[in-house]
Amino acid sequence: MSETRIERKKTRNSYTNGNKFKEGNPGRPKGSRDKFTSLKDAFINAFNEVGGERELVRWAKKSERNKAQFFQMITKMLPSSVDMDVKGRIEAVIVSDKFLPDVNKKDKDGAKS
Repeated sequence: MSETRIERKKTRNSYTNGNKFKEGNPGRPKGSRDKFTSLKDAFINAFNEVGGERELVRWAKKSERNKAQFFQMITKMLPSSVDMDVKGRIEAVIVSDKFLPDVNKKDKDGAKS
């Protein structure tokens, strides 16, 4: 890193003395909820209001396209990596795509679905 870049970092107002906030700014009060938590709660409440799990299952079963979208949504909600310290034997189960709809599968009329 060049000297000018280091100097700029040191003189930035928002990071005075290594603190995230300017002096005198206490930040969010302890126990208060952040905006993301409120947004998440709003979505959970809306989900329950429109029928919750039962309605989600009905929607997913309505068509193969909905089922595929459902599985896409689930995969986006799963963690992309897991960090762990393990001692001893490790057993892993590999889950295949057998639960995803087969896009090459032909229906009763012989047409691709």
